[in-house]
Amino acid sequence: MNPAEQSPAGAAIREALLDVGRQIEAILATAEQAAADIRARAEEDAERYLEERRQTANQVVAAQIERLERFSHELVTEASRALSPIPGTVGSGGNGAPPRATPPPPETPPPPATPRGPAISREEALLQATQMAIAKKGRTEIEAALRNELGAEESRQITEEVLGRPMPEGF
Repeated sequence: MNPAEQSPAGAAIREALLDVGRQIEAILATAEQAAADIRARAEEDAERYLEERRQTANQVVAAQIERLERFSHELVTEASRALSPIPGTVGSGGNGAPPRATPPPPETPPPPATPRGPAISREEALLQATQMAIAKKGRTEIEAALRNELGAEESRQITEEVLGRPMPEGF
């Protein structure tokens, strides 16, 4: 043994150092416990915040879904109303022709017709072309039907007005 450890002063110093070491260990344990408590509270706060944000996001999404469902219902209703045949017109059943339930056969160009001159007004021709387009008639068939009533140039213009210009080759 060391002579300093055997003296009463050395023993007192050794005891004081041991006491300081125990106090430091107690302080560190208290600090570690405080840090663990702070970490746990922060995690709880973060979870609570995230749950609140999820609920807010879910409410916003639910409101948007409801709005889109209303809009799509209105759109379907309007489209159905717009696409329903007018009584007494082509495809309405009012003229003895049942509405077409199957896809139309492939387009075959109709035989050339000789124009007879305007037998119907432009508005009537537009209505007839629109109804034929809704009934899924092709551009060639619509133009041929209008050509018999209006003439070649006028029938092409009305068909383009209803269906748009044809796409160039290669598209």
